[in-house]
Amino acid sequence: METAAAGDLPLIIRLINVGLIIFLAWLIYRLSWRLAGLFLRFYNFSPSHLPAHLQHHTGEEGVSKLIARLVDWLPGEIIDVAPPHEQRQQTLQEIISSAISVIAFVLAGLAILGQFAPMSTIVTVTGLLISALAFAGRTVIADYLAGFGILFQDQFY
Repeated sequence: METAAAGDLPLIIRLINVGLIIFLAWLIYRLSWRLAGLFLRFYNFSPSHLPAHLQHHTGEEGVSKLIARLVDWLPGEIIDVAPPHEQRQQTLQEIISSAISVIAFVLAGLAILGQFAPMSTIVTVTGLLISALAFAGRTVIADYLAGFGILFQDQFY
């Protein structure tokens, strides 16, 4: 089964596709704060939050047995997770939210270009631009990555 290339589609269909791509990127941008919060909720998981939730769904004996099995199964690093500070949590959520938004709009831009240009050209130009930016800004990128490491390792709080 053959699929039509983007250049074979009528202009009105391509413009509708562009509108849908922009809408999807905008929707991801609007949901990025909640997606980042969801990511951090799983990142900061602590078994100390489980008993109240599990007691609601099972009996008292079932909870203690289930928690005992869960604690035996979990590695020591996860058991000793300290609750995060509110300011650190908000900073991490802002960073993750911004990263999600940037990724969504970059991918939307590439998808929009894909509606009007051959994909091989887009991949080639994108690869050249990424390598040029990586060589030009390697110290800045290294500093940003080191900052992310410091934030996620909780060194200053």
